[in-house]
Amino acid sequence: MFLDVANAHDMEVLLISVPMNGIWYDYIGYDKSKRARYYDRVRSLAEEKGAKLADFAEREYEPYFLADVMHLGWKGWLDVTRSVVDFNRS
Repeated sequence: MFLDVANAHDMEVLLISVPMNGIWYDYIGYDKSKRARYYDRVRSLAEEKGAKLADFAEREYEPYFLADVMHLGWKGWLDVTRSVVDFNRS
């Protein structure tokens, strides 16, 4: 609904796709193939609605990208911030 409203008002949107913590989700049984379906849905939605996407799905296992199960770590914040700055400059 947010993307529909943004499109109706000619707003350009950047979606940030924060990865799941691969180690944690592997441990609880939510395997990589299930996570891939989620990431694919996010990509499809962004494309369908014409939103730009900063996709960090491939960073699930990167140390310090996430601080815990779901929050960005220092590496994650650096890359998300860089994506936002680049989006605003374009």
